[in-house]
Amino acid sequence: MLLIRKANRQVMETIVTLEIWSIKNGPLNESKKNYKSENDPTKLRQKPIFIWVISIVQILVFMFELAQNWMLTGNPVEITSSFNPNIGPSLPVLIHMGARFSPCIHGITDQKFYAVLRSNYTNSMENILCNLNELCGLTTHQWFRFIIPIFLHTGLVHVSLNIFTQLIIGTRIEMKNGTCRVVVVYFVSGTFGLILDTNFVHNGFVTVGCSGSLLGLVALHLLNILYDWHHGSCPALLAVMLDVIITFGIGLLPSISNFNHIGGFVMGLCTSMMLLVQPKRFRSNNWWILRYVVSLIVIGFDVHGVSILIVYRFGTGVK
Repeated sequence: MLLIRKANRQVMETIVTLEIWSIKNGPLNESKKNYKSENDPTKLRQKPIFIWVISIVQILVFMFELAQNWMLTGNPVEITSSFNPNIGPSLPVLIHMGARFSPCIHGITDQKFYAVLRSNYTNSMENILCNLNELCGLTTHQWFRFIIPIFLHTGLVHVSLNIFTQLIIGTRIEMKNGTCRVVVVYFVSGTFGLILDTNFVHNGFVTVGCSGSLLGLVALHLLNILYDWHHGSCPALLAVMLDVIITFGIGLLPSISNFNHIGGFVMGLCTSMMLLVQPKRFRSNNWWILRYVVSLIVIGFDVHGVSILIVYRFGTGVK
């Protein structure tokens, strides 16, 4: 009897030990550990190489803008004819370096946009940049003006705000999602934002900056929050939505194009949905997921194709 009691006691102690171990190491606790591990800055996927590289390149390009303005006008900052409130070069210098400017893309030769440019010309630049080909740098129909403006900025204030936002938000997003995803979202969003901008703004409007690309990264961050919603991300969601609302509100100002912001955010959302792996709770069956991804790819390419077609086939924009 004594041996039986000892055996029963040992069995009970073993069961209690196993229960305690299961509580400490069960699925719920393991999920919390995994979540903490995934969100630990020291254990994220990789270093934000792309964000740092693109930020350095944009700073160097801005310094080159100032040098170009100095060579053409005698001042690194536009102060001769009309002061640039962003503390940067003149509009003709930005156009000459590759800013998104509809006449250089469409090949427009009417006189309406010349009046806009004359108000920003300095006396020295009127003699240098005397026609559309010289202003654009090469011949017209320049498709690369959908990419180069991502690297250009209107002034010190503009580049400082964008680089600061890019380093604060972009580094974390790249560490979580990987460099390849961030590179794709960054350039696809920025390019589509500029394409949409070309379709709907007037011909004399000049667009530069990486705002469309940054809105694409914000859309990627928004999907990260929604996919990890069971971990309680309500404050983060509110912060992202507030950021988007403020950005779109700033885009209502006369000198800023909201179409670039809207295009970057929408295309960033679509591209991120194609690139991110969906959580298991969103998966009903493999066929639905495959059809969903293929549909998004087709829609994305169709939107890009139709936008470019509108620009080059009917390309007069809204005047």
